[in-house]
Amino acid sequence: MLQDDLGSPLSRRKKKVGGGAGGPNAVDGVVGTVSGDVQTQELAAKIAQNEQLHLKVSELAHESQKSAAALQTTRAKLESDMSSFSEEMEQKEREHKTEVEAMTNNRAMLEAKLAKYSSELKSLKNTLQREQELSGRLRESSPIGLVGSERQPETVRRETYAALNVPVVDAKLQGRVLVSLRASLELVTSFATQLSTLHSYLQQRCKTYPIDTSTGVQISTVNQKLCKLLHSSSSSYTKPLVSAFSQYSGKLHANPYSTPTGSSDLMEFALAHRRLVAYLDTLTPYLQISLQEECGESVCGVQLTDINMQISNTLPRLVAAFSTADNYLSLLARGPVEGVSVASLPVCLQRLKISIRDLHSVLEALHNLYSSKI
Repeated sequence: MLQDDLGSPLSRRKKKVGGGAGGPNAVDGVVGTVSGDVQTQELAAKIAQNEQLHLKVSELAHESQKSAAALQTTRAKLESDMSSFSEEMEQKEREHKTEVEAMTNNRAMLEAKLAKYSSELKSLKNTLQREQELSGRLRESSPIGLVGSERQPETVRRETYAALNVPVVDAKLQGRVLVSLRASLELVTSFATQLSTLHSYLQQRCKTYPIDTSTGVQISTVNQKLCKLLHSSSSSYTKPLVSAFSQYSGKLHANPYSTPTGSSDLMEFALAHRRLVAYLDTLTPYLQISLQEECGESVCGVQLTDINMQISNTLPRLVAAFSTADNYLSLLARGPVEGVSVASLPVCLQRLKISIRDLHSVLEALHNLYSSKI
């Protein structure tokens, strides 16, 4: 239609121009032609503008369709997520409700058990109090007393014994104690024998090495004093130790119901052990000085010097291990009245066991060092 409108002025202009070139309408034709050209240009501009607007409208419509499709997809996804979330929430609510019901039931059961246990505990406390009162009266009325070195096993509860600080006699435990005593006697005897052998070796070595070539005697008086100390070890310290423990073990085997702790025989063994510890403490400085003198000789090589230094450093550890074991042994020898109580007896025995293990490790280290030295 716009093109038809453009064509109509052109045809009219041609007709007017064709009317005559020299007539009076020639000027009017020229003016009409100019006016038609202006209108044509305006229409062309409007047509171009209209085309651009149509293109923009088309692009906007296309973008709107894409946005609408994306929104539809997002909406469908959100609706699906919402449905899943709702189902999950319902499942969680059901589980929570079930859990709350179970916890409520458990709480009721625990409260019932607590009430039952509280009643039983109260009854046990009353029973224990009555037993303690009766035990106190019995101890006051008995001329011998409950605490003795020898007695038959009782049928009283262990808690009552622990409260009264009275040792408990257990037949099975007593059997294990006797087995341990036999093994301990063998170990003590073997230890005394090996210690005497070591002291004999050290005594012979002091007499033969190092030797002063000019006089044929030891270089210093330290070795002479050391030989005297080593010579008295067997008769004065190791034999009494074995004899005391053998007597203690024999008494326990003869009377299985005797208490292992607090007896006079165990005290004799503890005293013999303490004398041995004091002897080793006196002997250690002389051994260290003798080793230093041996290292100072020209015939002493680097390897022998290193071994001697290791032995010198191990000797104080040996005395410390003996002292630790001696402390716990003394507590056991004094018994439950003056030494360790019945309640603390397992702890004391466990620590004595640890100290004996430490002593064994130190003795083993010394044995290896002297073996490499030989």
